Amino acid sequence: MHPYSVDSPERRNLPFYVAGAAIAATFGAREVLQYLGIDAGVRAYVPSSFVIYGFLYIMFDRFIWKLNVLRRLGLVRIPDMAGLWEGELRSSHSGLQKPHGVQLRVHQTWSTLLLTLESDRSISRSNMASLATITPNELELLWEYRAESKEPIDFNFNHRGVTRLRFNIHGTKLDPRAEGDYYTQHGRDSNGTITLSRER
Repeated sequence: MHPYSVDSPERRNLPFYVAGAAIAATFGAREVLQYLGIDAGVRAYVPSSFVIYGFLYIMFDRFIWKLNVLRRLGLVRIPDMAGLWEGELRSSHSGLQKPHGVQLRVHQTWSTLLLTLESDRSISRSNMASLATITPNELELLWEYRAESKEPIDFNFNHRGVTRLRFNIHGTKLDPRAEGDYYTQHGRDSNGTITLSRER
């Protein structure tokens, strides 16, 4: 998995909120132990704010950011795209006429992402990605990939390229369909369209 860029200010703001929660948790735990009459030596073993921050950040990065309540509050805008997407790709090699079945597997945390696009003939993985707001209800995911043939003798197929997908958002929910296009590196000079539906 690799980091991905976003144009939302939450990447700048939320670490401060997590740090504040860590400081409050440390202070609160010590105050509760003191109120209960717990010996000061025991209270000294309360984890530091730094340790609690690390734990909270990991939990937020992997799980908490997906909570819908954070989206309703406007604290998180990064959509949860993780899961399996299935659809079809049409290449300029066939005049955009012949559909090729594809599967896109999205592995995502709040800060990292990995996109794996697979067809009968090839598999590609993202090297870098960015997520940008086009309109308040539309997002664009752009990623660079390296594609490899599943056939070991087809070395001429291996190439790099860029894929762009657009998603609609209804309220706080991501639409289960996405459409976009792709193009490949100079020398291969192909392009095409891609349509996907979220399966799970």
